[in-house]
Amino acid sequence: MLLIDGSEAKLQGLLQCLSALALLSPGIAFNLYHPTVGCKPICFLLSRSLMQTSEQQQQISGMHKEKACSVRWSVYATRWPPYGKCERISVFMEKCLVIHNADVALVNFYADWCRFSQMLHPIFEEASNVIKEEYPDKNQVVFARVDCDQHSDIAQRYRISKYPTLKLFRNGMMMKREYRGQRSVTAIADYIRQQKSNPIREVQDLEEISSLDENAPDMVYLGSLTNFDLFYAWTQDKCVPLVREITFENGEELTEEGLPFLILFHMKDDLESLEKFQQEVARQLISEKGTINFLHADCDKFRHPLLHIQKTPADCPVIAIDSFRHMYVFPDFNDLSVPGKLKQFVLDLHSGKLHREFHHGPDPTDVAPGQPIQDLASSPPESSFQKLAPSEHRYTLLREKDEL
Repeated sequence: MLLIDGSEAKLQGLLQCLSALALLSPGIAFNLYHPTVGCKPICFLLSRSLMQTSEQQQQISGMHKEKACSVRWSVYATRWPPYGKCERISVFMEKCLVIHNADVALVNFYADWCRFSQMLHPIFEEASNVIKEEYPDKNQVVFARVDCDQHSDIAQRYRISKYPTLKLFRNGMMMKREYRGQRSVTAIADYIRQQKSNPIREVQDLEEISSLDENAPDMVYLGSLTNFDLFYAWTQDKCVPLVREITFENGEELTEEGLPFLILFHMKDDLESLEKFQQEVARQLISEKGTINFLHADCDKFRHPLLHIQKTPADCPVIAIDSFRHMYVFPDFNDLSVPGKLKQFVLDLHSGKLHREFHHGPDPTDVAPGQPIQDLASSPPESSFQKLAPSEHRYTLLREKDEL
């Protein structure tokens, strides 16, 4: 039996939890009781989406109580036929609701047999105790663990590909960026403190605006501040650039996304080349956003990948693709503005043409009529950024991805 406050936000959290639970155990029937009759449409929606139509699995009723000001939900789960994992389901539901109601939740996805998970357990536990003293209210910060062997469906839902994986949740929403820092009590505790810091800067008067970053472009949101989905989509579009900078700090995260890299290597102060690259990516490649990562890199910091493709910082700006198997160089940066040239370079990657040409010379379709076709073997440079991927010296990796 679970009791939670019946606010709209927590009701949505309940629906999300029941959805996850339905994936975990399709044979569960949910019985909900609410003190007011007005919740019947919500109950009906829940019953229609999560329960079968048999009377034994669909038992929903409303009850009246005198004190309607303190609205509470009473939820319990049973399996039909009544056997199986009721205790495990109850624990899962309880943890799910706690995570959803917390401002910040750090969830450790682990496996008991993984030695890295075993090493992290006491550190994670101690860090949670440290933070609990600073934030005693469980609605502020929650530390949780998921045994991925016992809850394999949950692990698949959150696309866990390595152990341990530390995922951050805000108000029940999983953040894209994981915790990848040092596995120490101090580092984890500092990370949570940073997540709890207020990112909003309050401006008291117009003069303070002049102290803000003058180089930041002015962006005005004209939508409703009460529409979360609209505001969230707007901030995602404005705050996450189309062309991101790759560093040694975020390299593991970007590599784990599994998308090939289209990278501009440029001198740090060469903003003109970067702006030109950004414009052409937006003009030619916006439709390829979900198939390749658009990045730029400081060529002084990433000298090794440049040497890998027989280039030096003196040759920059240089554009290349790293498919996580090989690296391919865009022929000439000055051709960047040629209509369709950059897009064709990316399309040739996806079609396999770049890979074939590196191994066997030009495609027959690219050879002039009457010219003999030669099979020229070559040794394309191996991937350099693949080395930034999650290491087997830090994680237990579950699978490898296929690359072009």
